[in-house]
Amino acid sequence: AVFSYTGCRQLSQFIVAIIFFHVSEYFLAICTHGKSNVTLRSLLISKNYVIAIICSILEYFLEITYFPWLKEYWWILEYFLEITYFPWLKEYWWISNVGLAMVVIGEIIRKIAIITAG
Repeated sequence: AVFSYTGCRQLSQFIVAIIFFHVSEYFLAICTHGKSNVTLRSLLISKNYVIAIICSILEYFLEITYFPWLKEYWWILEYFLEITYFPWLKEYWWISNVGLAMVVIGEIIRKIAIITAG
């Protein structure tokens, strides 16, 4: 279930968003402050941040391993057990897509704000 379509899609979106954020922040800092004033510490990746990322990935793997039906198999449960009282168990792709769009729009707004603020 971890390497199913849903599992790979969600995990890859999360990892790409995190990597894109930090790489773009680093290059933006170089562009605005100069390479001599920017170090890897400018990425602001602290021990607490790393722990939070590890916990979020651990939570994801626990959920996809022990509760995979929350991600993809809702239609089997609905068909065989006639579960119609729990519509939030379904996975609606438009919600994931809206969330990803919000990440992209937020990044654009943040970068524009940093550039205009100088």
